[in-house]
Amino acid sequence: KLYSSKPSRQETLDMLATQERMEAHFRLVQIFFDNSWHMAAQRPDGSSMTHRSGPTGGHLLKFDFRNVFVEDAPSKAADLLLFPEVRGFFSKSAERFHPHHLSTRVVEVYGPGDVLVNQSWTAPVHLMVCIFFGQLSGPKKAHCLYHKTPMLAWQQLRQNFPEPNSCTLVHQDLESSDESYILTVCPEAEPKHFRAVLVFQLPDDGWHSWGDSFFAGLLDGAYKGACSHLNRPLIGDLRQISAHYYLILSLRNFNRGCPLLPATSDQTDQTVTVSAGEELGMARWQEFQSQNADGKLHLAEYLQLFLERLDLSLRIYESWGGQQLVPYQCVVLREEWKEIRSLVFLALRFQKAAYRRLHGGTTAPSLVEDAAPRVTPSSVSGTVSGATDELSCRVVVRKTFLELQEETLEVQEQVKRTKSEPTLEPKTLVAC
Repeated sequence: KLYSSKPSRQETLDMLATQERMEAHFRLVQIFFDNSWHMAAQRPDGSSMTHRSGPTGGHLLKFDFRNVFVEDAPSKAADLLLFPEVRGFFSKSAERFHPHHLSTRVVEVYGPGDVLVNQSWTAPVHLMVCIFFGQLSGPKKAHCLYHKTPMLAWQQLRQNFPEPNSCTLVHQDLESSDESYILTVCPEAEPKHFRAVLVFQLPDDGWHSWGDSFFAGLLDGAYKGACSHLNRPLIGDLRQISAHYYLILSLRNFNRGCPLLPATSDQTDQTVTVSAGEELGMARWQEFQSQNADGKLHLAEYLQLFLERLDLSLRIYESWGGQQLVPYQCVVLREEWKEIRSLVFLALRFQKAAYRRLHGGTTAPSLVEDAAPRVTPSSVSGTVSGATDELSCRVVVRKTFLELQEETLEVQEQVKRTKSEPTLEPKTLVAC
């Protein structure tokens, strides 16, 4: 979705669930590793099945899988779980080679790792969990997320949460509002080995001891299911796609004023002319004026308008894993960005020349690619042991096209209307 589609996201969330509800699920991770859980079964390798009452009602069932070996493990554990939208978009290809009892279809993408899906899950171990802990009838009907037919759900994936180099996925079943699961993965000491903690939130706060003698077998089956799921065919390729699916852009060096836009045909004053851009229709520039209520410059808003002036289009997001990015960052799809990157940087080069002439000095606004995500403090969930430090780390500059041997461009103040207008042909982007 384009930046301008943000209101529809809020309308959808108002009907289906609130952000606070999703945040409450992420805050539950804080109790995953304390001593408030009651043991139901344990394996010699330290893996366990435990349970406890939920902080706000219902009951929590936890599977703690230790030392799960992953053959095609990514270099960063934060990339171990796929973005839900990547899993959905490419699930048909994977299912042809391995019907792993999990089917995901994307309904709506609100942002990276923040999606509505139709999902069915029919793994045998899931059926066992449903039999032991589900409630197949009555006012608190619960299937423990075992569904043969796809059910509407809201999923969010957060990387480097709750600790650096970990990741957490929350699944909220929207057709059974009291059911959800939370999956957290972090690395173990041995390479390619991981700890995976899966917690089901059940609506009924109760524990039935009649199944105690079967829980050891259930834990063994769940452990094998986790190993199979994290090592299913093609998962290594999908992790590569997921890790490079998005690109975070960050704006810097705009302390003297807002960046500039290509001037519109009806803009006759307060413009700056860059004579070197006349041949490409990028001669006249005007200062960007933000329309955001907070009065701050938002890169997503600026970039959207900048591209419109160049007759280009691009999907732009302002969030990362359901958390709001700082205003000077936004996210784009990497493959879409590649299609227009060279033209955008060429236009920004003329923008920098006009900006220097307008404001003076030697610096001007420029884009940084592959920046580390920085979320606003108000959108950071409660974390364990300072995990937010990773989310607020400094921007890492990996590619700065604009800073490489940029020649000086001839600039002059605009004193009368020119005939120079953008004449660039639009590019057609293929939606992923």
